[in-house]
This record gives sequence, structure tokens and C-alpha cells, in this order.
Amino acid sequence: MKFSENPAKLFEAFTKVREAIEQPAKAGKANYGTFVTLDDMERAITNAEKGSGVAHLQEVTSDDRLVKVTTYIIHSSGAYMQFDPFAVPAAKTDAQAFGSAETYARRYSLAAAYGIVSEEDDDGNSATAGMGNRSANQRTTAPSNRQNRSQRPRNQQYAQPAPAAQPAPAGPSPRDRVVQSVKAAADRTGDQMATVAQLVFAKTGKTYSPAILDQLTQDDATAIVAEANKLQAVAQ
Repeated sequence: MKFSENPAKLFEAFTKVREAIEQPAKAGKANYGTFVTLDDMERAITNAEKGSGVAHLQEVTSDDRLVKVTTYIIHSSGAYMQFDPFAVPAAKTDAQAFGSAETYARRYSLAAAYGIVSEEDDDGNSATAGMGNRSANQRTTAPSNRQNRSQRPRNQQYAQPAPAAQPAPAGPSPRDRVVQSVKAAADRTGDQMATVAQLVFAKTGKTYSPAILDQLTQDDATAIVAEANKLQAVAQ
């Protein structure tokens, strides 16, 4: 975030604007729940800014398939605040996909700047559905090697079993790596885990769903973790 010199008047006015904002209704609907539409968010912010000397504007840029929105808050005194760019990957390379990414980025950037709760908070349930440990009835148990001693040949009853080979220590599974990186990115950006998961999966050409987590390879996880790290870097 950047500030102009002598931003005191802007800070004073902007604080009053934040206090005057009425939380808009979550009238939009998506497969992950309800959300505040960009139109309703703009309306709530503009109403709160009236007579304050405060206004806002947004700059949209793109880099390859990444759409970036930078939000500026300006004051009649000449002071301004510049928020860090909010980046969203476009799912495709057509105009509709870029327009959707722009709307999403504008909405989330404004929500962060003005403290608007833009989506339902499900505590990450929609993102972590199916991400937790499997239930006991889904776990498999290795078959027992035991045999009834009376069924063994006499000369084998007291034979010492060969020592079992010790498995090599395994690193985190693809699922665990992805969940950890998505959670870290969500904590950094302030978004829900489901939202971050959809973004980073789309950037790697995949469609997020809880079921896909068990199908990921280590290479898949590496690509997704890299995109989550990029999202964290942009949000810093």
C-alpha cells in the first residue's frame, strides 16, 4: 500500500466513510454460496462517500492471463491511498473470461479496502470439504499374516519371522501440500479457502472440486502450490 504526502485529511475523512458504510445484502448466488454483487458494493460505497471529499477509482491491467486491479482512494485535498494490486487468473483467453476475472478482482479489492464482508464465512468448509482425514470406515486395514498355529507344519511352528522391511519415510501427500498452501494464501488475502482454491486450480488449467484432491499427483501439487505462493506474494 502506498500513500501520498500529508494524508491526514484523507485518513480522517476515510474513517468516517468506513463508519458510514451500510453492509450491502448478499444478493448474488454462486455454487459456493451467496455474495455481494459489484453493483451493490459500488452503491453502498458511493452513498457513504457523498459529501466526504473522498472518492475511489480502480485501474485494470492484465499480464498474460492474469487480470490485476489496483484500487485508489482519493481526497479533495489531493491526498491519496493506493492499494496493492489484486490479481485473478482468467480461466480462458476469451473476453468473457477476462471480464469475469475483472469483476471478481474489482469486487474483492473494494471489499478489502472498505471493510465490506462480501461473502458468507463458512470457516473454510466449502474449500476443505473432503480435505480432512478419511473416516474410519474408509480406511483399509492390511490383511493379517497370522495363521492358526495348529494349521502350520510342525517344523514351521516355531520359526522366527523375517524382520519386516521398514518403509522409507514419506513426505506430505499432494492433498496435504495443496491444502496447506491454499490455507496460507487464504490467510494472507483474507479470502475464503474455496475462493483461493478455485483461483489457483484455474491458473493451472484445472477445475477445483473436493473430489479432485485425491487424484492429484506430486507434479500437480507443485504447480498449484506455486500459484498459491504467487497469490500470497501479490497480497503482501
